[in-house]
Amino acid sequence: MKKTVLFIALLIGFACEDKEKDCAGVAGGTSYEDECGGCDANVNNDCVQDCADVWGGTAVVDNCEQCVGGTTGVVACNQDCADVWGGNNICGCTDSTSSNYDSTATHDDGSCLDCAGVEGGNNICGCTDSTSSNYDSTATHDDGSCLDCAGVEGGNNICGCIDSTATNFNPEVTYDDGSCSYSYLEWTVIGSGLDADVQKNALTEFVGSTNCPYCPAVDSLLLSYLNPSHVNYVGSSIADRWSLINYHTYSPSRGDPMYEFHRGESETGEDDFCYVRFEEGSWYTIYGVPTTFTNGILSSVYPEMAVSSLGESTPVQMGLNGTTINGLDIQIEITINSSSDLTTENSLYLFIAATIDSVNYTGYNGDPHHQDVFLGWITDGFNGELLSITHEEKIKTYTWQMSSNWPQNDYETSWSQVEWDPANLHIVAFIQDQTSKEILQVISY
Repeated sequence: MKKTVLFIALLIGFACEDKEKDCAGVAGGTSYEDECGGCDANVNNDCVQDCADVWGGTAVVDNCEQCVGGTTGVVACNQDCADVWGGNNICGCTDSTSSNYDSTATHDDGSCLDCAGVEGGNNICGCTDSTSSNYDSTATHDDGSCLDCAGVEGGNNICGCIDSTATNFNPEVTYDDGSCSYSYLEWTVIGSGLDADVQKNALTEFVGSTNCPYCPAVDSLLLSYLNPSHVNYVGSSIADRWSLINYHTYSPSRGDPMYEFHRGESETGEDDFCYVRFEEGSWYTIYGVPTTFTNGILSSVYPEMAVSSLGESTPVQMGLNGTTINGLDIQIEITINSSSDLTTENSLYLFIAATIDSVNYTGYNGDPHHQDVFLGWITDGFNGELLSITHEEKIKTYTWQMSSNWPQNDYETSWSQVEWDPANLHIVAFIQDQTSKEILQVISY
């Protein structure tokens, strides 16, 4: 039995000695040697070739798709300022309008300064002072370019009259803007006469009343000719030279507050402007309202009603350049010039009327809004001022103040429902021949 066991053991020993040993020296083992000489049985840690084909090498493919490191001697690429791998951008401001523009930059890095010096800003620079002549409503940053009243950039001049002899002298003024006005209480010659006749302007005098049922339609039609937004507008070449006065009267009945303010004690006598202008006979005679006169001639209301007058020439030119309206106070500086001597006429009269727009009052006829409302004569009396017009330029000043409680007066105190604003005050001045009723010239302010 012992011999049998020994025989089997010898057989097993001989069998093992016949198997090949692995790299670790283990007979019949599973370890093997990889390309880098490593010996084990783990296939997951075998060495591999790097991008340079070196087994177990350390070379790698960088972000620029090139083989670097290891045995290559090549350095890995970097990101440039624009985050481009291997790029060569030059970063900076590429906006040529910016103060820090870099002409060598190939990539804008957002460092551009806007006009206000803000990095990456989008300010619009300009003048933000709404009182300046070069005000820019789109500007978000004031760049100091605002012009003062003297046209000086960034200046702080006070403009006005620096002549101490003028009526509007201001000792605080630092720049004379040519606005000086002088008190010419009498007609004063300031220049020579015109070399030739000039174009005549047109005046339409509308006579009506808030008690007149037919007046609103006629008045509205007349006003539509001068309204740029209305289909009846006659155009600026006519409208700019066409003046209106809207007289309110006691016809067909009393009670219009815009007449009642003016009426005299006698109601229909020499102290009543309406009677003198439209019934006494020296100027016009009316037989009811509405009635319309254009340049002294009775006329109907139609689009071309002023064209004939505007097509005429006249020797007389008028100016209101020095006129000012300050609240309820008006100072008129009127000049009259002529291309010929008209002293032989002896019937030329100057009328200066104060008027007001946008009066709100609803009377008997239901018309709630009133334009060009006659407020009174600024020249003395109701018949105008007799003129002596020679071949020279003359000047005279007048002052007038609107009543703060208009249209209330000593006779009528119940018109508080009439609404108005002195900002809508205007001046209409004209010269009329009492004999022919022709209006030689008219000007408005």
